[in-house]
Amino acid sequence: MDWLTEPWLLWLLAAGVFVVVELLTPGFIVIFFGIGALVVSILLLIFNFGLTAQVWSFLLISVASLVILRKTLVGLFQGREEVDQLDDTPTGTALVVKEIKPGIDGRVSFRGSFWPAQAEQHFNVDDTVLVVGYAAGIKTILKVVKPDQGESA
Repeated sequence: MDWLTEPWLLWLLAAGVFVVVELLTPGFIVIFFGIGALVVSILLLIFNFGLTAQVWSFLLISVASLVILRKTLVGLFQGREEVDQLDDTPTGTALVVKEIKPGIDGRVSFRGSFWPAQAEQHFNVDDTVLVVGYAAGIKTILKVVKPDQGESA
């Protein structure tokens, strides 16, 4: 049972614990401490060095792997998000729920939620309007027009 206290085995077990903790937490940070512990475990199989050198090696390898590998690995595991131009610009019909006047924001019901809206003409409550995008590039305010004006406004 003396093998249970071998330093290389303790570092290997620590690496396993770090990996499990990483799986249970978000952030993709703890895994690099697991890498540090694993490398120290492998180094102890090859070389024999004291506890202080082990701890310093662990810290240096962990921080180095974090700095060097994190950005690359996060990109690898998160993948890429494709942005479709159709998803970026809201279009469709909406129902006015708060009166819209030129220069004064109103509100519309659009795609199941309520949005601030701006228009160059007056719209009353319960008017159907056409959403043609965002007002002046502000992605929290919709620009609306009469349904028969379409994209030309």
